[in-house]
Amino acid sequence: MATTHVCLLNDSATSVLTPVIDPSIPSDSLIIAGTSDYENNAQQLIRLAKTRGFEASFFCLPDTVKTAKIKDAFLELFSQICESEDGEVWLNASAGDRYHVLAAFEVARAYDCPVFVVEPAQDELYWLHPEDQAPTPIDDRLKLHEYFTLFETTLSQEDNRHGVSKTVRELGESWANDIEECAQALRALNYLASKASDALRVQMEDRHRNDSVLSSMLWELDALGYVKVEDNTLIFTSEKARFFCNGGWLEEHTFAVLKGITGQVTSIQDTAHSAKITRKINGKTLSNELDVVALANNKLHIIECKTQYMEALRSTNTLYKLDSLNELLGGLEGRAALVTYFDVSPSARLRATELGIRVFGSQEIPRLKHHLANWLEQA
Repeated sequence: MATTHVCLLNDSATSVLTPVIDPSIPSDSLIIAGTSDYENNAQQLIRLAKTRGFEASFFCLPDTVKTAKIKDAFLELFSQICESEDGEVWLNASAGDRYHVLAAFEVARAYDCPVFVVEPAQDELYWLHPEDQAPTPIDDRLKLHEYFTLFETTLSQEDNRHGVSKTVRELGESWANDIEECAQALRALNYLASKASDALRVQMEDRHRNDSVLSSMLWELDALGYVKVEDNTLIFTSEKARFFCNGGWLEEHTFAVLKGITGQVTSIQDTAHSAKITRKINGKTLSNELDVVALANNKLHIIECKTQYMEALRSTNTLYKLDSLNELLGGLEGRAALVTYFDVSPSARLRATELGIRVFGSQEIPRLKHHLANWLEQA
């Protein structure tokens, strides 16, 4: 027996798609009802549903607050479906204007159609009709590229899609575990990488050559094929190697930790490293790059990694930019974190707390796996 989901639409789109793509919940087709203002958003959802193998279409509602006209529109819609198809019709009342929700609910009950709302905190369907039906669990199946599409954004590129290599993973873990001992040498390495010329070369100073911890790190990087030292010159073997030494190692370490806890934190749906996203605003294409990103419990988690020293003002600016990006891409339920091996000033930590941004500093990095798992489990 075929099951059609009739959904209402406003700015919340995940509640429309998640019940449809969960294979344990009956669903064969999707009809999105909304005013013409939401048709473009609806078409994005329709394209996503079709890529998953579902039939999907848009039903335009009258742009009015007169409940009689709204009810007549839903009566037309439900009569078409219920009288022409051999199957069930379910109403998803999770989103939509209150006038539309009330009218749709009244019509659905008149046809004795099941009516539910999605409760994202518990990942369950709660039934409004019939009232005595127990909640139905939802399995979050959205992927990052689908999630970004819901926010009119395209995930155009990402690195390490198959994970971080074992040798790089072990090196990052070694540095992170000894972050207090390695911090000064990491700053020096970051400095040298930032000063390297287009030829990927930089002259080392006496203080660099006399730093035993830095020398040991350069030996490890040489073994990876990332650098070599000739006389007093540090040579990076590629731009990728230079970027790794200029802070990219912390991104790869954080991403490796994130990938490593996906089995432990079952709410993680998808992850990405160095995710390049594009969106169009007023005809112009704007781009952003997210260091590390995860989708957990249908909530976007953006993780910014910083290896450059940030004085108080720059720390605050970084937090504000991260908060703005999180609000733009993650909506009201988006979450953000900052990973840095520098000590973060009390004022910056206070501002981060006010903005809802989690800070993983030098004290947390050696146990980043534990702290990151706890943070994601709270989603």
